[in-house]
Amino acid sequence: MHRAEELRSIIAGMRSLFPGSVVSFVTLTCPHSFGDDVALLRKRISNSLRHFFHSRFFRSFVDCYGLFGAVHRVRAFESTYGKNGFHPHFHLVFFTSSDFSLEYQAFLYQWQRSCVKYGLGEPNGRGLEIKVVAAGCDDDEVSWYCSKWGLYCEMTGHSMKTGRNGSLSALELLRLSMDEPGVNGRFARLFRSYALAFKGVHQLDFTNGLRELVGLKVRTDEEIASDGADSVVRRILSPEEWRCIRSRRFRGQILDFCDSGASDADLNNLLFALLSEEI
Repeated sequence: MHRAEELRSIIAGMRSLFPGSVVSFVTLTCPHSFGDDVALLRKRISNSLRHFFHSRFFRSFVDCYGLFGAVHRVRAFESTYGKNGFHPHFHLVFFTSSDFSLEYQAFLYQWQRSCVKYGLGEPNGRGLEIKVVAAGCDDDEVSWYCSKWGLYCEMTGHSMKTGRNGSLSALELLRLSMDEPGVNGRFARLFRSYALAFKGVHQLDFTNGLRELVGLKVRTDEEIASDGADSVVRRILSPEEWRCIRSRRFRGQILDFCDSGASDADLNNLLFALLSEEI
């Protein structure tokens, strides 16, 4: 929730600081195939993006479209899983002095060069998408899309967005693994591969000074997580109880029941009734 609010504030703040500036939503992808090593893909596409931002093309891009010598941006990094295996990709929000969508071919060419340099296949036209976000609209859409791994979104039922053509998000892999017997089912193995590949990787990143520029206090993920330090643990659910709650779509009712002042004994009785299919 905090990261989504942070993005909304940044978009609104940059538009206020730089009237007439342009907010653009950019997606960068690379070729991938079923069976590709997700850890290797993650490393290669990360190196490709780093090379892209240090290229001569991007330095010229900053000169042409920068705001006081900089092109500030927010970067979201994610991976879905589909019929062609893992699909790591980037979503970026750019803040520029004017619309740069006419630079599409030059932008794509440099992205292709960066990908090939680090061992990836050459992206085709689907490897780059540029969407100009019109002033006064779509701010929430952009901030939601870039921060969709937020705990708030998951707990309020928005869940993780399913990718195109039925591809699965990381939490959807985890969710499906809970319905498998044992711990070595297909979805459990896929989620472990993903988790190991992305361990320690920032899902959301900001250019240096962007948050300070719009007057936001920079907070680490640990500081944000500590906001919930006073939360009360009512019960640790067993896997069977959690599967039952999910399959019966009873998550909201359980939370409301806990908030109503019900005792631990009442909660135990409710869970027993659910498992016994008395509700």
